[in-house]
Amino acid sequence: RSVTMNDLVPLCKFKKAFMKMDIEGNEHKALAAADRLFDAIDISYIMMEWTFLNDYLLQSKPKEDFLYAKQMLRFLEERDYVPETLRHAPLNIYNMNKWPNLIVWRKKTAI
Repeated sequence: RSVTMNDLVPLCKFKKAFMKMDIEGNEHKALAAADRLFDAIDISYIMMEWTFLNDYLLQSKPKEDFLYAKQMLRFLEERDYVPETLRHAPLNIYNMNKWPNLIVWRKKTAI
């Protein structure tokens, strides 16, 4: 059995966090089981590699990864995250193939 992000909630003794994800193209799978973590903790920024996810979305394959990646985008949008470069320049959600390798998802309420 794998440990999910939701399994971490009882262990977290803090209410605010910055998240850095580096799990070689599996960020979308990790976020698929993270709703309770995001409800419990105010995560202002999420840094992640974009290369693998971009490939999944552009090529629509493998099918499972494509669906998880689309689900991840909905998850982040529903929680008011916007994509940015590491220097906080906004990224166009309709032009993901031009995004840099490393991106940040910033919660709209974060400074």
